[in-house]
Amino acid sequence: MSFQSTPRTSSIETNFEHLLRRVQAISSVLFPFFFYAGLILFAILGIAKTIAVLASIGLLWGGIFLGTESLRKRASLSRPCPHGIKGGVRGSCEDCALIARVSQLEMQARSEQLERKEAIRESAMALRAREIRRLSAAWITQADSYFAMTPRQFEDSIAELFRRLGYAVEQTPFSSDGGKDAIALKDGKKFLIECKRFGDHSTVGRRDIQILHSAMVDSKAEQGFYVTTGSFAQTAIEYAKKNNIKIYDRTAVPWLVAQAYGQSQDSSIAEVICYDCGARIRLPLSEATASGRCENGHEVLMNITLKDLGVVHLSEQDAPTCPRCGSPMRKISRFGRAFWGCSKFPTCRGTRPAHRG
Repeated sequence: MSFQSTPRTSSIETNFEHLLRRVQAISSVLFPFFFYAGLILFAILGIAKTIAVLASIGLLWGGIFLGTESLRKRASLSRPCPHGIKGGVRGSCEDCALIARVSQLEMQARSEQLERKEAIRESAMALRAREIRRLSAAWITQADSYFAMTPRQFEDSIAELFRRLGYAVEQTPFSSDGGKDAIALKDGKKFLIECKRFGDHSTVGRRDIQILHSAMVDSKAEQGFYVTTGSFAQTAIEYAKKNNIKIYDRTAVPWLVAQAYGQSQDSSIAEVICYDCGARIRLPLSEATASGRCENGHEVLMNITLKDLGVVHLSEQDAPTCPRCGSPMRKISRFGRAFWGCSKFPTCRGTRPAHRG
C-alpha cells in the first residue's frame, strides 16, 4: 500500500530545504569574512594563536556546510516522486522504478546499435580496400584500361608491367623526372623507361626521344623503353633505332600487356556492404556511383568507381591502404627518405611512413 504525502508535510519539507540553502549561502558569504578576519588576528595575536583560532572557525564552518549538504540530500531523497509517493525516487515507487529500468534498457539498446553500426562501417571500409586492391590488379591486365588511365596511372601501370616482365623497377618523381619515369634493372644492366599517356592523334616527336637518350647517357643506361598510347613521328622512329631505344605505340601496348599478364582478368563487378544491415551485394563497376538493393530491401550505394583503381605492385602486395580514400599505396623514395604515397596522387595526397624492417 502506498502512502501519499500530505500538503502540510510537503510544505514543511520545502521550507526545510529553503532553510538549508540559506545556511549554505550564508556560509559561502562568510568565507571572505573569515579570510580578512584571519589577517587582522594575525596582526594582533601572532601566527600561532591565529592558526588555532582560524582552524577552530574553519572546522565549525566546514561542519555546518557538510551537515547542511547532507541534510539537503536526505530531504531531496525523501521528497515525493512525480507519482506522489514519499521517497519514491529511492525505489519505493514501482512506477518510477519501471521508468528508470525502461530508460536504462533504451540507452543500452542505443549503445548496442551504435556499436553494431560502427562494426558494419569498419567491415565495409575493410572490404572496400580489399576490393580496390583486387579490382586494380585485374584492371591493369586489360589492354583497354591503359587508354582510359590518367597520366599518373599510366606511369604506375607501365612500371608494374615491366616488373611482371622480370625487371626491378624504381619510379622517379612524377614531375621533374629528368627525362625518365622509371629506372629498371635486369641481369646486371640498367634500363630507362619513359611513358606518355597521349590521345589517339597525339604524336611523340624526335625531341622527346632525344631527351630520353640524354638521360640514358647521363645514367649510363644500356637501353631505353618509350611507351605511349599515341603514335611516333617517323623522325622519332628513326632516331630510336639508331640509339638503342625500343618504342611501343598504341598498337603495341596490347601486345606488351599480353606479354606481361597473359589472359586478362575481369574487373567489372565489385562487392560492397549494406550500411544498414551488413549484408553483401555485388554491383557493376563504372565511372559513376551505382546503387542496388540488398536481400533485406535496403538501398546500397556503390562506394568504388573506376577512378579509385590504382596499381598494385608485385613487391607490395601487403602495401597499406590510403588513410584518406582507401586506395592502394605505393612506396616512394625521395631525398633519401622512403614513405608510402597514395596511388591516386595528385587527386589524393594521403601518405604513411615506411618503416624499415
